[in-house]
Amino acid sequence: MNCKQCGGIMTIDQDKRLFVCPYCGTVEPFDKVSKKDLDKAVNEIKQTNKQMVDKIVADNKKTLMAAKAENTGKDIIIIVLLTIFLIIAVIMTAYCFDTGYYFPGIISTLQIVFVFGAIVLRSRAKVNGNTKMSLASSVLAGLAILFIIVWLIGLGTAEDNKAGKYDTEKAWPTLGMGSDLPEPDKPCYDLYNTDKYLSARIDDVDKTFFENYVKKCKEAGYDVDGVLDSFTYTAYNKNDDKLELNLFYGTELSITMNKALQFTEFYWPKSGGAQYLPEPKADKVCIESLNDYSAKLYIADVDKSYMIKYIDELKTAGFPGSYDDKNEKFRSKKDNVSVDIELQRGRIMYFDIYILSK
Repeated sequence: MNCKQCGGIMTIDQDKRLFVCPYCGTVEPFDKVSKKDLDKAVNEIKQTNKQMVDKIVADNKKTLMAAKAENTGKDIIIIVLLTIFLIIAVIMTAYCFDTGYYFPGIISTLQIVFVFGAIVLRSRAKVNGNTKMSLASSVLAGLAILFIIVWLIGLGTAEDNKAGKYDTEKAWPTLGMGSDLPEPDKPCYDLYNTDKYLSARIDDVDKTFFENYVKKCKEAGYDVDGVLDSFTYTAYNKNDDKLELNLFYGTELSITMNKALQFTEFYWPKSGGAQYLPEPKADKVCIESLNDYSAKLYIADVDKSYMIKYIDELKTAGFPGSYDDKNEKFRSKKDNVSVDIELQRGRIMYFDIYILSK
């Protein structure tokens, strides 16, 4: 409703039931205004109020959408960064366990758990708008970053320990067990050599070095009953001396040699737990160790059927268990006596017997 004096839009004072002009102060009682003008004035006010409310709602909506877009952009950046961190942590873990740095590897594994949890919580917080999830995601990400320091300390400690265990380089032996093997193309550490046993270690090698040395050992006669897989080679020579090559962590070659078992005329021990087992029928025996509580010994010139028959005798004597046909092993326990039996190379039966503490 327009003011009759100045033409301005009048407002309503409902308590006094008056139209008031905010510009010139003119007032008009409701009862002096026609119903048509009154309805018109009310509609104009409603329309004005609606426009104001719509404008406020539109402005707020734009503000919220802008804020949401900004937060969404931040969430996406954070999730991308966490994903990159997760990939790096996986690579670090693989490197540590592959090279033998187990403590740093465990730390890296924890980082993977923390970062993965942070990604999941951040994604769910983005969908649900849950501030607690967002906070928990930040805490896990912070722990993962903090553990980088622990990882570096662990790696440094492992390097020091690894460096500290090295002894002086030693020349390849020309006597003892080592004289039967070809000399490696790299110097050895931790070399121990006698007429019956050899152990040595070569560092900073790779799989090609391992494969080439296996080939040389085969050419030197260690090719009897040879078993080769990706990182291990086990074989014997014509004298039954045993060779074991192991490539640890892909970078360290371990060489172990044992003199052939020395068999003598058969007799069955009366101690070390062997006295509680049925006495086998055989011609040759090699006793590796024997005391009051344990016995380790070998029986030669047997076969699988012989071993299965002896296992049946053990069961009859009260030693329960089942034969592992795949690995050709049998394990059993009666009272406080434990026995492990294994058929080696298809012709030697190995006994590991011991008396358990009561």
